[in-house]
Amino acid sequence: MSAGLAHLAMYDLAEVRGAVDELWRAIAARLGPDAPAALTWPADIEAACRGPELVLGQTCGLPLVTALDGAVAVVGAFARTGASDPDAHYRSVLIARRAAPLVAQAGRVAAVNSWGSLSGWASFGAAVQAAVPGAAPARRTPFFRDVIVTGAHVASLRALADGRADVACIDGVTLALVRTHRPDALVGLHEIGCGPRIPCLPLVTAAGRDVLALRAAIRGALADPGTAGARRALLIEGFVPLGAPDYAIARRLAATARAVLPPPT
Repeated sequence: MSAGLAHLAMYDLAEVRGAVDELWRAIAARLGPDAPAALTWPADIEAACRGPELVLGQTCGLPLVTALDGAVAVVGAFARTGASDPDAHYRSVLIARRAAPLVAQAGRVAAVNSWGSLSGWASFGAAVQAAVPGAAPARRTPFFRDVIVTGAHVASLRALADGRADVACIDGVTLALVRTHRPDALVGLHEIGCGPRIPCLPLVTAAGRDVLALRAAIRGALADPGTAGARRALLIEGFVPLGAPDYAIARRLAATARAVLPPPT
């Protein structure tokens, strides 16, 4: 039995868990008997990416270049129908209760999923700076009246829907999945802009593992007609072999966000 670990839990909607499991079984079959038979669904994804036992995982692009730098190797990323371009790059989407541009959201309440999120925090700060250049770094008055931390993009959407927040920056793939599987969650909400172009969430493995074998297994699984249903449910249209340098933009966007949308000290 394999002592390895595999997890693909970044888009953990209940409606797609079965599809994620199905896709992993197809990948594992091509990796051989040493691959974990089943995925784990860790509460702490960053912690689950540490250690030599990681066969395949998925993480956010910001911890990839900070806390996980040197601990993992980048395998690539999935391109997603309706959310990314064929090169597996995408944009977060600004969602608000009021159909007004971002500049008009000043003084309102923002929601972020995490202070360590590339799509929900760093992209948000970059979008604010692009829309309102005076917001950073010299502006003394915060752009938003308050910022709440929700813990997940779907929770940020709930915060908008129930009035606890006015605007949020939602991962583009999460939004596409919610639009497909939970359209009622978006009723009454408005798209008011987008964040910068960034690479889709990285698939990673422990540093030193065979990245080429993993890429071949992923490509083979996606080409298998038996995974067609899973791919449709997950909006996966392809796989792109990216590397760590593709995620260097995360550091630059985080630096901008720290000035515009600073975490509490």
